[in-house]
Amino acid sequence: MIEVKRNIVNMIAVVLIIVVISITGVLLTLESPQNINHFTYPISVADKTYTVALETNWDKENPPTVSPINASAGRAVELYFRGGEKKSVTYNITIPTDLIAGNVSLIWKYYLQNPDRYVLSNNGTHNSLRMTFNYDPNFSGMGYFVIMGTKIT
Repeated sequence: MIEVKRNIVNMIAVVLIIVVISITGVLLTLESPQNINHFTYPISVADKTYTVALETNWDKENPPTVSPINASAGRAVELYFRGGEKKSVTYNITIPTDLIAGNVSLIWKYYLQNPDRYVLSNNGTHNSLRMTFNYDPNFSGMGYFVIMGTKIT
């Protein structure tokens, strides 16, 4: 009789362990970050080539474009997400300070953004700008950004 009770207790313990491991696996999957894709873009301005890096949850099959814009107030880079589906997009673009320097600002869909809308950091050699936005392919310009500096180096 004691042996039967011990077997039942052991069986219940094994089932509980399996349930706990399964639940832990599901929770870890739910908490894991979205798939982040890495893109690099060579940007040629005058006689120099700069490397701009982009990390984003945007689809790898339809990569965003990054290209230079020579603006009158300083150099600028255009970032354009096109196509795709409606979703929340996160990106982090890293641009050498030799390409964009001074006060850095962000224009989204042709409107200057308040610095509270994005995170800007500088490590001395590169500016990094991180933002999350809601993309809807049915609205023109939803994925269009310009990152602009005030100083030409």
